Amino acid sequence: MHHFATASAAKRAARMAAAAFFIGTMLYRATAVAAVPAADLVVSVRAGKLQGTEVGSVRAFLGVPFAAPPTGKLRWAKPVPVASWDGVRPATEFASQCPELGWGAPRATVGNEDCLYLNIYAPKEAKRPRPVAVWFHGGGYTGGASQDVDPSVFAAKADVVVVTVNYRLGALGFASLPELDAESPTKSSGNYALMDQQEALRWVKENIKTFGGDPHRVTAIGESAGAFSIWVHIVSPHARGLFQRAIVMSGTNPSLADGTPMVERSVEEARGPSLKLAAEFGCDRGPALLECLRAVPADKLVTAVGAAGGWAGWTIIVDGYVLPEQPRVLRERGAFAKIPIFSGNTENEGAFFFMARSTGRTEEDYRKALLATPFGDKILAAYPPLRNGTADSTLTAAASDQWACGTKKINTIFGHLTTVYAYEFADAAAPPTLFVFPGAPVGALHTAEIPYVFQTSYPTEIHSAPPAFSALQQALSDRMLKAWGNFIWGRQPAPDWTPFNSAGETMILRPEGDSKLTAAEFSRKHDCAFWDSIQYGLWLVDTADLARH
Repeated sequence: MHHFATASAAKRAARMAAAAFFIGTMLYRATAVAAVPAADLVVSVRAGKLQGTEVGSVRAFLGVPFAAPPTGKLRWAKPVPVASWDGVRPATEFASQCPELGWGAPRATVGNEDCLYLNIYAPKEAKRPRPVAVWFHGGGYTGGASQDVDPSVFAAKADVVVVTVNYRLGALGFASLPELDAESPTKSSGNYALMDQQEALRWVKENIKTFGGDPHRVTAIGESAGAFSIWVHIVSPHARGLFQRAIVMSGTNPSLADGTPMVERSVEEARGPSLKLAAEFGCDRGPALLECLRAVPADKLVTAVGAAGGWAGWTIIVDGYVLPEQPRVLRERGAFAKIPIFSGNTENEGAFFFMARSTGRTEEDYRKALLATPFGDKILAAYPPLRNGTADSTLTAAASDQWACGTKKINTIFGHLTTVYAYEFADAAAPPTLFVFPGAPVGALHTAEIPYVFQTSYPTEIHSAPPAFSALQQALSDRMLKAWGNFIWGRQPAPDWTPFNSAGETMILRPEGDSKLTAAEFSRKHDCAFWDSIQYGLWLVDTADLARH
C-alpha cells in the first residue's frame, strides 16, 4: 500500500498562498466562473481515486504519483509503476520536488527522494477530449520542479489539459557505474531523469482521458533541460508513440544536426563524476559500493552536484538504452519520431548565464576565458573583447549567437524531415525571472519567454505575483499564448506563421509587433556562418558556476 507523501507545512502554506494570489489577481481578467461540482473533483485513475481542487477556472490535481518512490534499492533504478491505494487520495497540494538546490536566495537544499509526482490542470467542462501538453521543466538537470510554473491560465485560455512533471536531478538522475549496469535489466545506467519523463508520458497515455484529455494528442513541451530532453525522446525508441507533437524552447542540440556533442556524454565520460561521487563518500569499488552509496543521505548527494561540475557532471548519456546511439546516427537512420516541432530561442540567451556571475570583466579576463575553450582562438578573432562595447557584452553576445545558430541548425535539419515552426523571443525589456537582485538584467534572456506563454509568474518559488507587463507586452503575451495553444491543437501558430521548411523563416516575437527573418537574415544577425564553420558544440557558459550562486 502506498503511503501519501506531503511537503513541509511551511512550503505548502507558501505555495498555496501563491496559488490563492493567482486566483484573485490573474485568470486573464475574466468574469467569475461557476464552482465545479464536488463530484467532478473526484476522478479514478488506474491506481485509485483522486480528490482534486480548483485553481482559478480549471480543475487541478496536484501531487499525483506516476511512479513508485525512487528510494532504497530503487535509487538509481528504472522507475516502476506506482502502487495502488484504497479510498480517495487527496490531490490538492504539491508533493515534494526532487532533491536540489532551490532557486531562492540563499540557495539551500530542498526536496526529498519521494518526488516522482505530476500535476494536472484541466478545464472545468469536459464536453470533448482536449489535447494535452506535458511540461518538462528546465534547470540544467540539477534544479527545477514541476511547480515552477502555474499553467492554470494557459490551460483555461488555450482550452487544453496541462501536465507538469517532476524528474530526478543531478547525481540521483544521472549517476552511471559498472555496478549499476550489472544489476539493471537494461544492462545500462544513468538517464534516470529521462526514464522518469518517459514513465510520466506513459502514465499520461494511460490515465489522461479521465481528466478530459486526449491520449492520442499529446504535446511534449519543455524549456532548456526540458527541451534537450524532448530531443532525446524524439529519437529514443522507448518514447515512440507517447507524444505526437513537440515544443522545444531554448533547446538547441547540434548533436542531432552535425554530431557535435553539446549536452550528451559517452558512458566513459559519465563514469568520471560518478566514481568521484563514490570516492567522496568513501564508497570503495566492489560488491558493497551500491549499498554504501544508497545509504548516503540525498541532501549530501545534492551538495556533491556542484563538486562534480554541474551540467558537465550530470547530463544525458549515450547509454545504449534510452539513447541507443549518438543522436545524429539515429536521425540519419530515420530512427526518430516524425512529428511536428515548434522550436525557438531567446534573443539574448547568454545574458542569463553571464549576468548570474560577476560582471566587470577586463579584456584580459575575456581572453583567458575564451582561450581556455576549444576553438578559443577562432572565437576570439571573431568576437574581439570590445566588439560589443564591453568584454561582458561581447561574451554574452557570443554565447547568445552560439545558441541561436545551434537552434537554426537543428530547425534546418528537421525542417527537411517534418513540419517545423521557428521563433525567436526578442523583448528587450522582458521582466527578470530567476535573477531579482538589484541591477539584475532584463530582456530576452534564457527563461524570459516562459511568463509570456503561461501568463503567470516564473518561477513561483521566487515570484508570488504575475509579471507586470506593459500594454504592448501583454499583447505579445496574448499572441504567444495563442500561438503555443494553436500548435498544441494541431493548427498553425498564427495565420501568417509559415513552416520553417517552406521558406526558412523565423518569427521574431516583439511587443511592438512580430516580424519574420529569412534564414539568411537570421544567420547574419547571429553570425551563424562563423559558428557553423567551427562546429562548436560545447558551452561557452559555465553551468557549474550557476550552482555556486
